[in-house]
Amino acid sequence: MSKGLRKKVERRLFEAVKRTVPRRIKYRPVGIYESPALAAEAFKAQGALHEMIYPEYKTSLKVPDHFNRQLSDFHIYDPSDTLPDGSVVFRTDFDYEVLSLPQGRIYSNNNNQISVITPDNKLVNGVSYQYQTKYSPAIGEHKILSQKYFSAPEYIDGTVFSMLSGAAAINNPGHWFLDAFPRIHLLKESGLFESIDYFLVPAYRYDYQVDSLLHFGITRDKIMVGKEDTHLVAKNLVVSSHPRGLRSVLVPAWITEFMRAGYLNDKDASLSGPAKKVFISRKDSRLRQLVNEDDVFGMLKPLGFESYLLSKLSLAEKIKLFHAADILVAPSGAGLINLFFCKASCKVVEIFPPGFVQPIFYNLSSHIGLDYHYIIAHSEARATNMREGQLEDMYVDLQELKDVLEIDQS
Repeated sequence: MSKGLRKKVERRLFEAVKRTVPRRIKYRPVGIYESPALAAEAFKAQGALHEMIYPEYKTSLKVPDHFNRQLSDFHIYDPSDTLPDGSVVFRTDFDYEVLSLPQGRIYSNNNNQISVITPDNKLVNGVSYQYQTKYSPAIGEHKILSQKYFSAPEYIDGTVFSMLSGAAAINNPGHWFLDAFPRIHLLKESGLFESIDYFLVPAYRYDYQVDSLLHFGITRDKIMVGKEDTHLVAKNLVVSSHPRGLRSVLVPAWITEFMRAGYLNDKDASLSGPAKKVFISRKDSRLRQLVNEDDVFGMLKPLGFESYLLSKLSLAEKIKLFHAADILVAPSGAGLINLFFCKASCKVVEIFPPGFVQPIFYNLSSHIGLDYHYIIAHSEARATNMREGQLEDMYVDLQELKDVLEIDQS
């Protein structure tokens, strides 16, 4: 049995234990605060604070009809409106807020459940999170409200800021930079950044995690790493809203603004470089392989394209690569999160497998003004669910790619 499969089996067994074996059940929440503001009010005398950063922040994305018809609807939960021209507008609004809670408690399996709990043993809506594949559960359906088994919480004598954001943020740069890292911006806007003693992060083993935190002065001695049974009480617990509003596929503009302001400086000579035509290879990935990648790059190379494996590059090198690119061709994947760093003039061609088409990078491109295009590749069998879609290999029609790139055939 592989290490990954073994860990998955162990996690499922532990989840079953938590549902059935009573232990320390006194830690199970006995009620709900419907908002962080109400929780802060209840503990105001103890020093609790609530900061509303962006009230009812509106995010929307207009998707043309031809693209909307290709989207994989099994993982899009945002409300939408269809316009007379057939285009669709996805929309959401969400309160972005920060809660500082003395003697606050957090429980998480660092996978699909994050629970923020007050000293009077109540779950806090708006900053607690639960992931379900098929729908977005209400706070009253949160697993912890029926959980029976609890480990004893560890007491942390300091101020802890939680960046826990679900399983994908552990090892996926896209989810790290969309769901975990932007919490730093909310924290800074709250004015509490300098008061933090420890940052509780989903993982701290990849260079982009280490380097992005270090960029904001967050060093190893300030890092606490989440685990499959994280349970702690902090002298002061600081938490924020989920950067994408829990289940939204949309990217709020403030995330893009935060990333670009934090990393791009027009006066920074290190970001300058020759114009480049860039092809992103997926040969280093086990998922969504480009079956005819050699043929694709064989066509692109004579046109001046260079091929890159992003896993071989540091965060600084990725920023410079994407910022210098004039044209970028890439199979859809987490590496495209580096579109954050592109110039507005960059032309982007995203290649999708037919069963895993989602508008995240189109959304990101629209914030920056990139010249975005897409290709739906071919596959042997179209996926019918998210898991199948994540695994789907693809074959690119070379003529279609030439047409998108506007290559003169004469």
